Amino acid sequence: MSPNQEDPSLAAKLELYRALVQTNPEVELKGASHPYTSLNGHMFSYLHPSGSLALRLGEKELTRENSHAKLHPWSAASLPPPPSLRRDR
Repeated sequence: MSPNQEDPSLAAKLELYRALVQTNPEVELKGASHPYTSLNGHMFSYLHPSGSLALRLGEKELTRENSHAKLHPWSAASLPPPPSLRRDR
């Protein structure tokens, strides 16, 4: 695939990311080539060119959900998409 051709699976993930961001009217999708969201100058989500979605979790969520391990705010996690964005519902 040439560098100018877009990966169809990445395009589909970008559309899902856009749909997710649009569920909150206070959040705006930014970044033309590397889409991300930020609030008060702090990036809290990012769609990697590989198609992986990174979410920055707050201290409260990190300690409550992961009390057994000390994690960095950008630690990798596998989370299911919200039901409204699932295609198999």
